[in-house]
Amino acid sequence: MANPNIAAISELHVGTLGFNLKTNGVTFLHPRLNASGTTTSWDHPVATSIYGYTAANFLVLCAQSYDSGRSTTGIEYNWEAMTKIYGSSEVESSQQRGALYYRVGPDIGNYDVQATMGGSGNFSSISSMFCNVDQTNPLKTFDGAIYQTSRASTGGMGKYPFDAGGTSGWTSGVLDERMEGPTAQLWNMMDQACEPGDIGIFTGHNDEGYGGYIGGPNTHLIAHTQGSSGHRDSSQQFIISPDGGKNIVTNGRFSHFMGGKKNGNSDGQIVSLIILQSSRTEDTLFECPADRVLKINSIMATNPEIANTFVNVSLAGLGAVNDTAGSAAVTPTGNDASVRIAQGVRVPMGKAVELLERPIYMVEGDSLTANAKTTGFMPHDNQRDVDIVVSFESMED
Repeated sequence: MANPNIAAISELHVGTLGFNLKTNGVTFLHPRLNASGTTTSWDHPVATSIYGYTAANFLVLCAQSYDSGRSTTGIEYNWEAMTKIYGSSEVESSQQRGALYYRVGPDIGNYDVQATMGGSGNFSSISSMFCNVDQTNPLKTFDGAIYQTSRASTGGMGKYPFDAGGTSGWTSGVLDERMEGPTAQLWNMMDQACEPGDIGIFTGHNDEGYGGYIGGPNTHLIAHTQGSSGHRDSSQQFIISPDGGKNIVTNGRFSHFMGGKKNGNSDGQIVSLIILQSSRTEDTLFECPADRVLKINSIMATNPEIANTFVNVSLAGLGAVNDTAGSAAVTPTGNDASVRIAQGVRVPMGKAVELLERPIYMVEGDSLTANAKTTGFMPHDNQRDVDIVVSFESMED
């Protein structure tokens, strides 16, 4: 666009605008359990209206646990293939195995999950339904992988500190003895950064004689299947809420029950971590019209309906800036079309928070966008209000 002729500015307007945002972090809807046995299909219905909450941007997640006599060939939801995060060829110990699959945008209705299995023996499955998940990048990538695990086969994805011959100072036997009393020493399950609204999913594939895990602060058990003797088919799934809205912490948060070092089978535990990312879409608050320059003096967030509410504000539509003759006033290199000017700012109850330290200018085509998140992951935690107040000056030539 051409910058306005400042000398010819004929009107100057000032004003304040108010906008209401709704929180939309990843939301857990409900699980379905397929307890120990050989049944390869179970129902998992879902609706867009749940407890009066209108849901969108769905993801279904399915975990399976079994011993070395079983494997997962594939999993479908309503006969549509789910995507493998890992399977028994990537995550296994000498006896324990597990698998984890997902599908974004599943069909909405009363449909079934179908698993295609190899081998023989009992297995258990947990399918969990979520909404407000980013449909383009549903899983966070960290260290080149979309999951971490305490037990990845050498060369498999995830974190694994042991090569085939053992890394100096470490041996596979050390990993086998990673339980110290009741404490889960998850050596290679490292903390991961995230954005407010994201959640961690901690899955345990357990020896049925081991029991499993008890979660600590910011961990929430959402499903557990009890295994049957000799089949290593006990499963657990936890949600990990981010500390301060921005950090998924695993180590020191879990304890074992019904087992420990030298008690039970130390080869009977595999855990994994994935991070579900909330939708990154932001609402457009307003756009700078033609033949105007907007000076944004203040952007405040206020009146959160619930605690632990966070907001993001971005400036979008950025491009080349020309002078009145149409020549480039600035020649940028690697100019971004959209930038965050406030990221993950916590909005306290009963007090407005300023999101803009200094005034900024918007020209034709620029737009101000925002969204709101919360660390809560249940339906009643989302679609909650927070207000954005923008004070501006508008100059017209």
